[in-house]
Amino acid sequence: MAFEIKKQRYNSKIKLYFSSKPNKQLQEDIITFLSSDYNLPPDGFELIKKSQRRGRIIFRYNSGIEVYYIKILLSNKFRKKIENLISPEGLRYFKISKKLLAARVPIVQPMLAMTFHKSLLRVDGVFVTKEFKGISMRDYFKQNSLADFDRELGLDIIKCLARIWANIVNNDFLHQDPTPSNFMINIAQQGFKLSLVDVDDIYPLPFLPHKLVLHSLARFSRKFFSSLIRTKNEEFIGQQERYIFFKEFLAHYKRDIDFKKFVRDVNQLTIKKLVKRDYEDYILQSDIMKDIYSRSKHK
Repeated sequence: MAFEIKKQRYNSKIKLYFSSKPNKQLQEDIITFLSSDYNLPPDGFELIKKSQRRGRIIFRYNSGIEVYYIKILLSNKFRKKIENLISPEGLRYFKISKKLLAARVPIVQPMLAMTFHKSLLRVDGVFVTKEFKGISMRDYFKQNSLADFDRELGLDIIKCLARIWANIVNNDFLHQDPTPSNFMINIAQQGFKLSLVDVDDIYPLPFLPHKLVLHSLARFSRKFFSSLIRTKNEEFIGQQERYIFFKEFLAHYKRDIDFKKFVRDVNQLTIKKLVKRDYEDYILQSDIMKDIYSRSKHK
C-alpha cells in the first residue's frame, strides 16, 4: 500500500509534512509555541509529560472535534543534534508510522510532522498523532484482577498481540521497547481494539534475521512478564497462555520453524534478559519462569 507525504515550507525555519491537510488552528498554535522558545503553551495545550533527559515535551490538545497528542522533540544533546541534521526525528516518526499502517500494523493515526531549524546546527521536531480512545495495557493490568477477566476475551487478546507481533517482524520492523505501556486497548460490547502508540523505538530494517526475531520476542515476553509481576498479575500468563501466543505467532510468521525449538529458544532468551536486569526475584514468583529458569541452570 503506497502512501504520500506532502511537504510545505511555512517559513525559513519551519517545514510541515502531512498526508492530508492538518487542523489549521492546531498547526498555528504549535508554530506559536515553537516561536516562543517553548515557554508559552497556547490555550488548550495540556502538558502530559516533560523529560529533559530524553528531550521530550508531550501535550494533549482537544480541538472540540478531535483530540491530538503533540510530541515536541528537542535536539538538546550533541548526538541528537547530529542525528537530526541528517534525519529529523519528527519526520522520521511520521514516515515509520505511515510504513506501519501500510503494512497493516495497528498504530495511532499520524497527522503531522514539523522540522524547526532553531539555529544553524540545531533542528528540533514535532510529531502529532490522533488520540486512540482506550487505556494502556499496563493500566489495564493494574485496574483488573484475574477474577475480572473473561477467559475467552483474554485468549482473544493474547492471539491478537501475537498476530500484531508477527506482522511487525514479517515486515522487517525491529521494536526495541515493547512494553505494555506502548500498547493501547479499547474494550467495547462488540469486541476490542489494540493499537501501538509509540514509534520512538521502532526501526524499519532492510532484512530482519530470525535471531533478531527471537530476541524481539524475548524482549516482548520479558517486558510483559515484568509488568504483570509488578501489578501482581503474574497468573494472567500461564503455560497454556504462553503456548497459545507462540502458536498464533508461528501460524502468521513468514518462516517455517520447529515449534518446540522455537519455544525453548524464546524462553531461554527471556530468562537471560530477566537475569541481566536483576529480576531473579520476579522469576521466583512465577511457577512457569521458575521452572524454565531451573531447567536452564542445569544445562
